[in-house]
Amino acid sequence: MSAGGSSRTFTGAGTAAAPVIFRGVNAPRFTGVVTISGSYVIVEGINVDGGGVNLSGDHVALRDSEVQRVNNRGTATWVNGGNDVVIFRNRIHDNGVFSNSENDRHGVGGGGNRIWILDNEIFRNSGDGVQFGHQARNQFGHIYIGRNTMYGDRENAVDIKEVSNVVISQNTMSGYRASSSSEGAAVVVHDCPINTHVIFNTILDSHIGISSASLSSTCPRPVNVRFIGNVIENITGAAIQGWGSGKITAVVGNTIVGVGSFGIGLDNLSAGSVIENNLLWQVNGQAIGTGGSATVRNNLADTVNPLFVDDAGGDYRLLTGSPAIDAGRLSGAYAAHQAIHGVAIDVDHSGAPRPQGSQWDIGAHEAAAP
Repeated sequence: MSAGGSSRTFTGAGTAAAPVIFRGVNAPRFTGVVTISGSYVIVEGINVDGGGVNLSGDHVALRDSEVQRVNNRGTATWVNGGNDVVIFRNRIHDNGVFSNSENDRHGVGGGGNRIWILDNEIFRNSGDGVQFGHQARNQFGHIYIGRNTMYGDRENAVDIKEVSNVVISQNTMSGYRASSSSEGAAVVVHDCPINTHVIFNTILDSHIGISSASLSSTCPRPVNVRFIGNVIENITGAAIQGWGSGKITAVVGNTIVGVGSFGIGLDNLSAGSVIENNLLWQVNGQAIGTGGSATVRNNLADTVNPLFVDDAGGDYRLLTGSPAIDAGRLSGAYAAHQAIHGVAIDVDHSGAPRPQGSQWDIGAHEAAAP
């Protein structure tokens, strides 16, 4: 395919062994809405400029493409009830209009089951980079948002609302500031984020790192949310904040450096919540503050130099002799993730197995065994 045009539907009846592939040559430009439907259909190498993309059907994919300058709809790349959808290695950007008033134009969103959003560059959208679950009453889920680079959206990098079984993993998110419709958080989980796991991400240069806000009145309680193995740095507000009753929250094995207010500030925690194995350094406000019922243990909270490899250069691995080495404990959050998603995550931020020594290390990085 070498010619673009206005709106276009790509559809077919492929199989897992023989998918239908539409491949753009020299990035053909489409100014209307591009729809991908059918079964086992892949579209790659196109430039959608102004109209947006709809993904419906089952086992459909958009890859190696560009979606930009969409302002006629709420979400530029829309999963329209599709199942087993892949959005892979695209550039999704500059959708909507930045202004002082709210202009929600999200990069990726919609509704469906088993959705993978992988290795994309998502930036400068006037709403969220990725948003799922707005008034969805948890009718869909199993969403994996992994290894994306997200920056400079007007609201949040990722906003998870009424959706279940979400994993936000290994993304790099930066440049999130407060606006008239956003507190300036890179990640927001609220309304009814059942079994949402935020793991192994790098969050930097933002006002808030992770925000866990109130549940909706229709959400069943309790809800489990887990924040594991993230590196959060250069935050002007709180690195991890939360409020609203009904959540069992696990904050485990994160490294937090350079914070303007709270390092970890969580209120109304439900019984079973745990804050453990976190390493906090250069926190201007309170390092750890909690309200409700939580177990707080084995944290290194701004009391002694953690001996990073290169603090100024952002290398937060641990030097030999660090007080964080072998000072942690095995957390139940890892087994809980494996029980829900079938994947073991007993590794550190770089993928090294944990533990390396006699005990787990504190923070996102595990020092190599001597």
